[in-house]
Amino acid sequence: MTIAEFSIRQRVFANMATVAVLVMGFVCARQLRREIFPSISTDYLMVQTLDVTLNAPEDVERLVTVPIEDRVRNVEEVKEMNSVSAPNQSFIYLELQENVKDVQRVLNEVRQEVDQAKSDLPRTAEAPVVQELKFPFPVITVGMTYAPGADRLAMKKIADELEDRFLALPGIASVVIAGLSDRELWVEVDPYRAQGHGVSLDEIGAAVRAKNQNIPGGKLESESGEFTLRTLEQVDETTWRGIEDVVIKRVEGQTVRVRDVATVRNTFEKDTTLGRVNGRPAITFTINKQKNGDTIRITDEVKNTVAALRQRLPAGVQLDTYNDTSKFVRERLSTMIRNGIQSLVLVLALLLLFINWRIALMVTLGLVFSFFGAFIYLYFVDNSFNMISLFALILVLGMLVDDAVVVCENVYRYIEMGCSPHRAAIAGATEMLWPVVG
Repeated sequence: MTIAEFSIRQRVFANMATVAVLVMGFVCARQLRREIFPSISTDYLMVQTLDVTLNAPEDVERLVTVPIEDRVRNVEEVKEMNSVSAPNQSFIYLELQENVKDVQRVLNEVRQEVDQAKSDLPRTAEAPVVQELKFPFPVITVGMTYAPGADRLAMKKIADELEDRFLALPGIASVVIAGLSDRELWVEVDPYRAQGHGVSLDEIGAAVRAKNQNIPGGKLESESGEFTLRTLEQVDETTWRGIEDVVIKRVEGQTVRVRDVATVRNTFEKDTTLGRVNGRPAITFTINKQKNGDTIRITDEVKNTVAALRQRLPAGVQLDTYNDTSKFVRERLSTMIRNGIQSLVLVLALLLLFINWRIALMVTLGLVFSFFGAFIYLYFVDNSFNMISLFALILVLGMLVDDAVVVCENVYRYIEMGCSPHRAAIAGATEMLWPVVG
């Protein structure tokens, strides 16, 4: 029994299935993500470990990198492993086998092996962070322009607030800021004063580093629960207070502090990037979406946030958006909808004019059924409306119209030969099945 014969004999089932596909397709189409390019998995994992007490790369490699590598080798799906040991930090890059389907499962296995390696690491080492390397998906850029000579500290405060507001929006993975250097503390040592107090640069550096550290101290178990212990001695990141009073050493009952041998300046790092928007100095915020984020929804949220923040900015500071990738997705969606409507109207008009209204209605319904079936498939395989899938849908639209007209004409030919509508539908559709599919 062919598909056409089954559908005609089981008309109730076929009609109910058609309605179900149309309803589900409509719902799935509204739930599909909209993005410029499909999400890509890199099949690379990274293990990052920090230890502020290890300044020599050789020590980092011997005490941190090698113990973790020995454990990670037990994961079968790891194809190749590379590592970089730098002062205070270790990076291990894992390339997975090409046939790995479930990256999340492998990620969990690597995390389990890394957890086993924690007992072999120095007590001062931070907990290793295992994550999948992902490509950023920029969706829009926000530019904050300001007047030349504006207070950089005030601009940084505004930029930090904007970054927090953007990161709080749903679907945003990260915000990349350009045109703004990080704050840093300059301790300018006077060599004559240092020599007079008998202190060296190494001693001054060690004293300052000891004032700004965060070292894990293990865990404390008690009847009320488990507590994490840390050794905290950090400088206030806002005002950098306390550095001038740091004790370097005590010599013959005299306390030598940083202010005795150096001048402390609260400033910014040397500029490595400069931003300009429409000829004015600017700080730019590139918004990257999460893998499953909707480009159109995210850009709308960002624009609404920018519009609300404009009212609160000081004089001379302006916010603008550009590099909006959602416009490309909107254009493709609009093209697909416009072409689909034009094709349906054209096919319906031609079939009404040359054949009859029943066949015209069935062909039109068949085109809609095909597209809604594609929407259901895209939804359940976790795909999206993107430049590639939309182009494919637009391309296949013409093929569907041609095939529908060919099958329709063949069915009508059997009707003109004297066959009943049921017999003509079965014979005409069955005869054209393989030519259309092939």
